[in-house]
Amino acid sequence: MNTPTYAAGASWISMDRDLGRLFAAGLKTGYSYDFSGAGTLEIAALGRWYFFSFETSRLFAQLELGADLIFHEGNTIPAFLGGLAAGWRIPLGAWYLEPAVRGGYPYIWGAGLAFGRRI
Repeated sequence: MNTPTYAAGASWISMDRDLGRLFAAGLKTGYSYDFSGAGTLEIAALGRWYFFSFETSRLFAQLELGADLIFHEGNTIPAFLGGLAAGWRIPLGAWYLEPAVRGGYPYIWGAGLAFGRRI
């Protein structure tokens, strides 16, 4: 429901905290827009499990739970957000790259590349 047709571009801000070597928890918010009038604001909590804890890369699975506000044709529609994501954190010193895919509700699927900094 992020877009009635085609695909939507999005940008995100996310923060998470490692809880040991294999788990992390955090918050994320983002906005997607399909360039034909439909926009979605997403706010979610996330829990992440790293399959392995390597210094060179970290494969992960992530659970996301939160809320969506869908803006379409002058209406604002609230919706529950629930999804799963899988990705790979690639450390680059204090920085990292994270290619990931996700699926859930009210969106069907998504894919992206994150660039971040460890603090």
